[in-house]
Amino acid sequence: MKDILIAITEDDSLIAELIQEYLNNSEGYKVLFTVPEGQALLTKLATCETLPDVVLVDLKMEGMDGIATTKHLK
Repeated sequence: MKDILIAITEDDSLIAELIQEYLNNSEGYKVLFTVPEGQALLTKLATCETLPDVVLVDLKMEGMDGIATTKHLK
């Protein structure tokens, strides 16, 4: 079975690292990348070759918050 590909948007690097470690050690999941804020996510998605199946987005972040970020996702 193909792994579910995940992108993480989290401004707290410790939280991002813990989520990434947990998911990468769980069968069936693979974290493609992590970014610290919404605009970085949108930029990364526009330029990456392989798109994630799931995007985890922190709601409260500096710059573009999670709610504004998800409104830009298609």
